[in-house]
Amino acid sequence: MSCMVLGSFLLSQAIDDCSSLDMNVALRASQYLPQEGIHQRLTLHRLGIRGGFAHEQFASRIFLAQVQTGGNQGYIGIDGESIALRVEMVDLRYQPLSFLQISAGIVDDLWIESETIDWKLRDLEKHLAEEYQWGTRGQVGSSMSIQFPKDFGQFFVSYTAGEGAYRRERNNGKNTSALIQFYPLQSSRLGISLYGQDGSYGFDSARNHRVGGRITSEWGVGHLGVSALKSWGLPSDINDEPLLLSAWCSQKIAGDIHGVLRSGQLRRETALQAEWLAAISYSPQSEANIWIGWKGNRGENQTTSIAGSSAEQFQQQIFIQLNGRLEVL
Repeated sequence: MSCMVLGSFLLSQAIDDCSSLDMNVALRASQYLPQEGIHQRLTLHRLGIRGGFAHEQFASRIFLAQVQTGGNQGYIGIDGESIALRVEMVDLRYQPLSFLQISAGIVDDLWIESETIDWKLRDLEKHLAEEYQWGTRGQVGSSMSIQFPKDFGQFFVSYTAGEGAYRRERNNGKNTSALIQFYPLQSSRLGISLYGQDGSYGFDSARNHRVGGRITSEWGVGHLGVSALKSWGLPSDINDEPLLLSAWCSQKIAGDIHGVLRSGQLRRETALQAEWLAAISYSPQSEANIWIGWKGNRGENQTTSIAGSSAEQFQQQIFIQLNGRLEVL
């Protein structure tokens, strides 16, 4: 039996008695260009386990995902560099009214998870804010959602520690975030999302403020979206004030074949990074699909030793990916 509790808190669906467990696995074979270092790779691209339970006005869920201990460059891991499972999200939800839900635990990061929902293809690639490590999918804290009547939209607010899902509290400050989503046509044919965050990060309570906007559309056999996220301070650089732009489109081409295009730009005061993704998927069954794709990344650094010059690097990845997802409850 499919269980809504496996969906995001941000989907704001009614709680119904159920339980569910599923697992997804993705294996990717990649060729990198230029051919430097290890340019042919076979990796476990995704491993995820999700479980959920719901009864009357209460629901709970847990999301687990793989992490390569030791990272991509290090050698200090668990029993070598073993793959381990870590908690991405775990929460308890309470629905006192049909239009109101309250969640506590490691709850959804309002921007990253809502972008993941609109992108829909996280098994292929994370969306850019998560990929560039602007935050994690979950945050320790609590959230509340209010659904507007007649499917016109929904409002979310969260109060979290601000250190993500994988670090304990490091200061006395807390992050307050809000997300409002409008559906002017009372359907997913047109969605407008506005987001804001006032927060801090790390031992020094470094600033971590953000505003963002997104426009999306779905039409049954495809979807598209454009988004912009401005940040004042990042975990990697408290003085940075970057702007992250992205656009994507996914469309059924014929039969069980789908195509996807995505582009993104990370704009900094001293650098510009651009990324492109193009892929085609064939799904012989609903539980499995095969991706063939290309990913390009161009970085341009304006702060070089020669005044007025720029150093540019273009990297490419050509890949084949096998995806499988099995629901057992």
